[in-house]
Amino acid sequence: PKSLKGKNIQLIKIDDLDIKILRILDSDGRIPTVDIAKKLSSTVTTIKSRMDKLKKGNIIRKYSIVIDWEKIGYRSYIIEINLKNYNKKYEIMEYVRQNPNLWFIIGSLGHNIDLEFEFVLDNITKLHDILKDLSTRFPESIKNFQYFTLKKIHKMGGIPDF
Repeated sequence: PKSLKGKNIQLIKIDDLDIKILRILDSDGRIPTVDIAKKLSSTVTTIKSRMDKLKKGNIIRKYSIVIDWEKIGYRSYIIEINLKNYNKKYEIMEYVRQNPNLWFIIGSLGHNIDLEFEFVLDNITKLHDILKDLSTRFPESIKNFQYFTLKKIHKMGGIPDF
């Protein structure tokens, strides 16, 4: 096991075929196994076995989609928070997790950002309501925050070169 931040992590060996499978799935998570086998000049049995191994090892954790929120009347808003009381970090995360418009949470980013939340909302007033609520509920914990919206994502995903 490899130690990372006090956690023991069991590394799973992957090879070039596994990486090629991951790259194909990254661009199209719904591609049939038979099509992956054809693209990689392999058998369906081999590809299925490799995908099962990647799932069992939690390398493939889920299959996902990318949504163009603007096309359905929504926008993605990012809130970055700097804390002055780190003891409340997980309480803030748990509180925000209850919001049905929360898309994701990232903790401990560095560069003076302690928490990052992304919300999908239909107007900026709702974002202001969330910020006011957080400031009211955790006045002694939040040093400051900034927010912005994503207009366009130019690249998402991709498997790095190993």
